[in-house]
Amino acid sequence: MADPWVSATPAKQIALALERDDPQYVATANLDHLRQQRLRSLIIPALAFLLGTVVLIAGLVTTHAQLVAGVLISLTGALVMTMTAIRFLRRHAGATSSTGWWLV
Repeated sequence: MADPWVSATPAKQIALALERDDPQYVATANLDHLRQQRLRSLIIPALAFLLGTVVLIAGLVTTHAQLVAGVLISLTGALVMTMTAIRFLRRHAGATSSTGWWLV
């Protein structure tokens, strides 16, 4: 059997060393959950921002028929977009990495 250290990337080598040194920790650590959580923290704000954009555009279209209703709907959409952007930026403001904030 080939030595896993020979063909492993540096990240894989670290994972193999950790597994060798502390197998109990490796058994309890769940990196898939962290990846899903990171993905969820990107997708949910993106969908909320998109929803705010749709509501804003719907409000602009409605303004032609009902001025007050259209303005209120547009403001709601703009507020959703603004709050989503603020929450996203605050959550990821401290995330720094050489590869980019989206991977943290």
